Amino acid sequence: MARLTKRGIEAARPQAKDYFLWDGDMPGFGVRVMVSGRKSYMVQYRHGGRARRVTFGRVGVMTPDEARKEARELLTAAGKGDNPAEDLRQYRAAPTMADVCARFMAEHVAH
Repeated sequence: MARLTKRGIEAARPQAKDYFLWDGDMPGFGVRVMVSGRKSYMVQYRHGGRARRVTFGRVGVMTPDEARKEARELLTAAGKGDNPAEDLRQYRAAPTMADVCARFMAEHVAH
């Protein structure tokens, strides 16, 4: 399989089901092409005996080289025993600044 390039990614068309384009130079790094036509960069690795996938950027927002650099960091972390999928889940579940401000206003500002 060849290295993922901007031209190759742009040429990928949606099919009846989601599918993946894998990078030939970096195992575990690829692009998910969804039925809707949306394309996202992702990595796949194993943690605790299970395959995990992390989507980390949209095609068009990141270049393939930027995505490859991010993928290398995620795969390196996974290789050291970290679980980037769980880290991302915790990050997304963390309260936003709007949540923190609303809670502060509700608890500390008299109405």
